[in-house]
Amino acid sequence: MSHLRFGLVGHPLEHSFSRNFFSQKFEKEGLDCSFFNFDTVCLEEWYDFVMRNKDIKGFTVTYPFKHDIMQYLDNLDASASSVGAVNVIRRNEDDTLSGFNTDVIGFETLMTEAIKGKNINYALILGSGGASKAVQYVLKKYSISFAVVSRDRKNGDMSYNELMLNGFDNYCLIIQATPVGMFPDVGNTLPLPYHSIKNNDVFIDLIYNPEKTVFLSEAEKRGASIHNGLKMLYSQAESAWEIWTR
Repeated sequence: MSHLRFGLVGHPLEHSFSRNFFSQKFEKEGLDCSFFNFDTVCLEEWYDFVMRNKDIKGFTVTYPFKHDIMQYLDNLDASASSVGAVNVIRRNEDDTLSGFNTDVIGFETLMTEAIKGKNINYALILGSGGASKAVQYVLKKYSISFAVVSRDRKNGDMSYNELMLNGFDNYCLIIQATPVGMFPDVGNTLPLPYHSIKNNDVFIDLIYNPEKTVFLSEAEKRGASIHNGLKMLYSQAESAWEIWTR
């Protein structure tokens, strides 16, 4: 088998986990493969590059392209189609591109561990983008009612201003599904009613760098259990490799 390349597309990519993970995997398993970052603000540029380089067999996709990249793909699997977002792409033998959503698999792995032993009836999702849609997909699967908070009220059930007024109320599972607070802007946080956190709440931040965001630190101070996105990331990465090597 000739040398195969895999990559990550998104912007910015300073926080990237994928390149180190896959590079170490390839070296450890003696695979003639490599992984690179394709940092761009232009998906057309990315698509032209992929079409010119036939040795590229797959991509992972991150912010802000999980939705927009679908227009460049030939087909989607069921979860990507339902969620309306793609985070893994595979080049097929006939040179077509297929889209998959392993955010669903990753979040389910993370959530089931985070809520183990707890009776969760209501969840609150911060953000309405691609990652949020994967979270919604999993919550529906588990029959957990939820509301979505968005900067733009028309994209969610409430705005952050409304959340500040109402507090976390009856929500006992709060999921941060935006890039706010991610490296290098680690001091950033959403405008949230931290004063209303209850000590039996579960806070999940899909960010993994830093390991403990301001969001998680504030929750921990008030007795909530906290979980970052690292377990989700490992699960996603292994699922991507399975997709590429089927």
